[in-house]
Amino acid sequence: MRYVLPALALLLLAACGDSPTRPPSGPPGITFVTSQTTSDTIRAIVPLVVEVRDADGQLQAGASVLFEAGGSLRLGLVGDPDNYARQATVLTGPDGRAQVQVRLGTTLQEADVTVAVTGQQTVTARFRVLPGAPFLLVATPGDSMVYPGSEYPVTGAARDLWGHMVPAAVTFTAGNAHVSVANGVVRAESVGRGFLIARSGNAVDTLWVSVVPRGVLAARPGLGPDAGTLVVFNTDGSGYRVLREGTGADAPRIRGVFPTWNGDGSELVYLSGSRIMATDAAGAVRVVWDGTAAPLDPEQPPQVSSDGWIYFGVGPNARAARTFWRVRTDGTGAGPVSAEVQGRIDTHPSPSATGDAVVYQTNRLTSSTNNMSLRVVSTATGVVRALDVPGITPRWSPTGEWIAYRVSAFDNRLRVMRSDGTGIRPVGAELGAYPVFSWSRDGVWLAISDNQPTGQGSVMDGVSLVNVATGERLPLRMPAQDMGQPAWKP
Repeated sequence: MRYVLPALALLLLAACGDSPTRPPSGPPGITFVTSQTTSDTIRAIVPLVVEVRDADGQLQAGASVLFEAGGSLRLGLVGDPDNYARQATVLTGPDGRAQVQVRLGTTLQEADVTVAVTGQQTVTARFRVLPGAPFLLVATPGDSMVYPGSEYPVTGAARDLWGHMVPAAVTFTAGNAHVSVANGVVRAESVGRGFLIARSGNAVDTLWVSVVPRGVLAARPGLGPDAGTLVVFNTDGSGYRVLREGTGADAPRIRGVFPTWNGDGSELVYLSGSRIMATDAAGAVRVVWDGTAAPLDPEQPPQVSSDGWIYFGVGPNARAARTFWRVRTDGTGAGPVSAEVQGRIDTHPSPSATGDAVVYQTNRLTSSTNNMSLRVVSTATGVVRALDVPGITPRWSPTGEWIAYRVSAFDNRLRVMRSDGTGIRPVGAELGAYPVFSWSRDGVWLAISDNQPTGQGSVMDGVSLVNVATGERLPLRMPAQDMGQPAWKP
C-alpha cells in the first residue's frame, strides 16, 4: 500500500528544496568596514572601505558611492596609483562594498572624507595627518667655543621632509676625544676642534666645538660706520665689550685700524686717519703720533716692542719710497729705522721679543712691487741681515724663535721660519680679506682673520685660532659678523 502525501504538503516540500540560502541582513545604509577615524603620517596612503545595504538590510550590489575628500586629502582608485583627486565614484561589488585609497596631504590637520549613496544618509570618516619620519635634524648650538673643563647643554629637533617638527628622540655622541657628552650636556675635555654627532632616526647633524686656549683678543668688527670700532673679548667669546666706538675721523683709507697691544697689555695702539692712537682698558683715547712729520702708511699695522717702541709705516712720498719709523709709546723719539731710498719699499716691521731687531718685507732683492723678501735690521746698529726669504707681512713670535709670514700678496697661506731664515714650513691656514694675524704669548697659536661660512652659502670675515705646530684651526663664532684684525693680548 503506498502512502500519498497531501498536495499541500508536496508543494511546501518542493518550495523548501529549491530556495537559495538568504544572506544575513544588517543595518541599512552605509557602514565603514575600515576604521572611521584614522591617524597616519604625511603622504601616507590609507584604504577606506564601506559597505552598503538597502532598506531591508540586504547587501546592495551596483550602488554608486560618491567619496569626497576635504582639506589636503586626495582620493584614488584601487589599481590606479597615479591619479588622485578630490572626488571618486565607485560601484559596490557583489559583496556590497566599495573602496578608495586616501592619500594624506602635507599639512598637519584633521580632515574628513564624506561618503554618499543616493537615497542613503551621508557618513563621514576622519583622518588625522601626522608628521613624517625624521628627515632633517637641527641641533644647537651648532658651533661653540669653550675652555677646557667647561660644560653646556645641547638640544636637537627633528623635522620631516616638509619641515614639520617630529616628536622623535635625539641622541648625541662625541666625535673625538676633545669633547664628551652625557644626558644632553657637553664637556670640553682638551684644546682642539671637537665635534658631536646628533641622530634621530636616519636624520643626522654635526655640532662643532672649538675647545680654545685661554686668552684675550682685541679686534675690529665690520666695515662702514663702525670701521673704527674696537672690541675686546676672551677667546671663548665671553667678556665681549666695545672698547671704543668708531668715528668719522677713523675712516680707514685702505684696510683698517689695525689694533695691537703695547708690551704689558695696558693699552691698544691703532691707526685713526693719519694718526697713531692709543686707548686704555677704560676707553680713554690719546694721540701718540699726529703724522705731521711724515705721511703715515695706512696699509701697515703698527707693532709694539717689549722695550716700548711703536714701529709703523711711512710713505709713499715724493720719491715713491716706503719705509718704516718708530716712536716711543709716550709719543717721543719719532724717527726712521729703515733708510729712505727712491723707489725702495721697506714695510711691515715686526720687532723681535727683545726689541733688538726688526724683521720686515722689502723689494731690495727684486726691485719689484709684487715680489718681496724678508730681511732683519738691528735697531742698535742699523746693520741689515739679508734673509731674502720670499714673503710678506712678517710677525715675530713673543718667544723669539719663529717668524710667521704670508707667502705673497697673491697667496694668503701662512708659513713660519726660524729667526735665521731656516726651518721654513707651512702652517696650513689661509687668511681672509684682512690678512692680519697675531701670536699668542706662548708662541703656540696664531689668531688670524679668515673666511668663515655663514651656513647660507656665503662667507664672512671671522677670527680663528691656528695651532702653529699642527695647523689645526679653531674658528671663533662671534656675535658680530665681519670680525677681523685680531690682536692677542700679551
